Amino acid sequence: MDCKNSDTQNYLHYRFLFILVFLYTFVCGSLALYELYFTYPNLGYDLMFVVLVTQFEFQVLLALLLFLSLDRQVNRLIAITPLLIVLFTVGIVMFKLYDYLPIIFRFRALVATYFINYFNPVLLYILSYTAKGKLVYKR
Repeated sequence: MDCKNSDTQNYLHYRFLFILVFLYTFVCGSLALYELYFTYPNLGYDLMFVVLVTQFEFQVLLALLLFLSLDRQVNRLIAITPLLIVLFTVGIVMFKLYDYLPIIFRFRALVATYFINYFNPVLLYILSYTAKGKLVYKR
């Protein structure tokens, strides 16, 4: 009976510690963003741009890692789709450079691509197929 009570006590300590650290991080982050809002007025736009660039770099890295592990244990049919997603994004960004389409169409296509990439579709695709158990071959 002592062992059960001790495990419950440990669990409550960890839960309390988690809540305390989460609140501390939330308050510190909120205060930092509040201060930056008044000292750096373009923070929101610059932060969004940095997040978009970082998400795109992360998508490229994930697609390359899947490509490098194709021959070992990753399902080829499923691993090709993240590569196509990255190539589609690069294609849309390069498509903006050409002047044969109206500027409003090019702008809307670019904004839609940025909005979609903000949620990192490659990572979502990889995580969903990993959760289904279809990405990696079972040995």
